[in-house]
Amino acid sequence: MSSSKRPAMPSRDVEYGGTSETHSLLDKGRTKVTRFFHGFVDFAFQGNILQLAFGLILAAAFTDLVKSFVSAILMPPISVILPINKNIEEKFAVLRPGPHYNASARNGGYNTLHQAQADGAVVMAYGSFIYQMVSFVMVGFSLYGLAHVLVGASTAAAGLTAEKTSTR
Repeated sequence: MSSSKRPAMPSRDVEYGGTSETHSLLDKGRTKVTRFFHGFVDFAFQGNILQLAFGLILAAAFTDLVKSFVSAILMPPISVILPINKNIEEKFAVLRPGPHYNASARNGGYNTLHQAQADGAVVMAYGSFIYQMVSFVMVGFSLYGLAHVLVGASTAAAGLTAEKTSTR
């Protein structure tokens, strides 16, 4: 027999009631995936979920704005008012000096936090911690103030709506 003419192989699918087992399994899988997808769409586009997503996006943008305010506007005057010679974020204490530490230097060995860390020194970056604390407090205070204003505005709007319906 030549290799170009092979006899047709019988199907391995077992047929029950006119449909094969393979098609039945595919239909069940397709039905489950479709049901899962529609359930996800119903969940994702509920009003509360969308409001939560928009709120998180706005909070992230607002947090970046407040952090920028703290680092660019608030911290420089604090560094000037307090007897600090450099940015407060750059304040650090050397706990264990690195191999290139020069104790006889006029400024104590390291000029910047980055220089100390690059030398392998063990440092306590307390200035960065103070900056993060001030930033956290300012973000919390700002978000509280914003929420307070929004609640006050929605309460006032609800009061106006109730007043209009009671006068009719």
